[in-house]
Amino acid sequence: MESGKGVENAQDNVKKKRKRVSKKSKRSWRKHVDITEIEEHLDEVRRQERTGGVISLKRSEELFYVDKDNDEIENEAGESKVSKVLTGKKRKLKKDDNSDESSDDEARTAAIKNRKNRTQKTGVYDLWASTSNDNSKEDEAVENEHYLKMTKKKAVKQPKTAYKVRSTAPALAVCHPGASYNPTFEDHQTLLHAACEVEIMKEKEIEKIKRQLALPSEEELAKLPSWEEEMSQGLFGEESDGEGGEDSDDGDDDESGTMLPAGGSKERKTAKEKRKANERKKEEQSSKLQRKEKVKENEVFRVKSLKKLMKKDAEKTKERQEKKQKKLVEASSKPQRLGRQKFEEMNIEIQLTDEVSGSLRNMKPEGNLFEDRFKNLQRRNIIEPRRPVMPHRKYKLKEYEKRSYKNFNLQEKLKKKKKS
Repeated sequence: MESGKGVENAQDNVKKKRKRVSKKSKRSWRKHVDITEIEEHLDEVRRQERTGGVISLKRSEELFYVDKDNDEIENEAGESKVSKVLTGKKRKLKKDDNSDESSDDEARTAAIKNRKNRTQKTGVYDLWASTSNDNSKEDEAVENEHYLKMTKKKAVKQPKTAYKVRSTAPALAVCHPGASYNPTFEDHQTLLHAACEVEIMKEKEIEKIKRQLALPSEEELAKLPSWEEEMSQGLFGEESDGEGGEDSDDGDDDESGTMLPAGGSKERKTAKEKRKANERKKEEQSSKLQRKEKVKENEVFRVKSLKKLMKKDAEKTKERQEKKQKKLVEASSKPQRLGRQKFEEMNIEIQLTDEVSGSLRNMKPEGNLFEDRFKNLQRRNIIEPRRPVMPHRKYKLKEYEKRSYKNFNLQEKLKKKKKS
């Protein structure tokens, strides 16, 4: 028996011994450190937060109260009753033989009302409750809004300018009658004239660019001054002018060679002169005030003329507003500047007199439908004007040799490039 007890004690000693494990790295530290106590403490704190708050952070007044009435009072039914205390408030309900239970009823009703107000303010709703209750439409709207907010299914609020009319231009503009497969002679000629004017403007712009970039002719180069003439321009004339100026300036100096001040010496005013100057200023100010008062008095007799002036101003402002409104209406049908590039109209789709067939079957198709729709969106200010961006490289490709394979021909090419 004694030997058995010795074995048990030995086993207990073995269990109590701690394992010697290296805690050098984070991985081994996390593996062998016991954090059960910390997790239990955190679980307890979370439980307290769910059930009314952490006890360690509360005041002693919120947790305890002093019961001053120790006498037991029996009710009509014979049940014993102790003094009641409402939790969360310092409130004592004393009972005497002559007191009524009206104060208890009032306290209960007040507590019920406070609970209802809290639930209304916090916005807590039962999502799974039946809709058979007679709730008002406002309550249902609030509940739906709360549900959509919590479930994140509420639609994004659109801006006020979402459905704003960007342009008054029609979505599908009718073509010119001269572009028909069987147009009249006059309509066809007017369209040809418009296309011809566009081409003339393009040629003028091209010629202007050529003139600006053109090199000067031999005659113009011969007329240009040489480098020496440009560099020496104005040098000899300045020397001759300077000599004459020096002679003229010698007479202005005094015999001693010192220059007199430009302003000259100013004499100081006496006290009498200063007093007279102040009196003159006061008289001028009083005369100005009198003139202003007279003008105000005389304006009473100018009521008719003032009314006429006001009427004219009102008419002018009205005309100005009408002109501004007309400009806005005209501008609304035209493309606006939305980006870097300006809007450019498509080329006029037209057929020459020889190409007009007169029948829909033999008509030659002109233009591109996709480009037409794209330009129409730009014309109506829905998208900004754009230009096609060609594929290009930001950085040049570099040539290099790998160690696994050496291309000797590449080295020779690189040497030739350097020499050239």
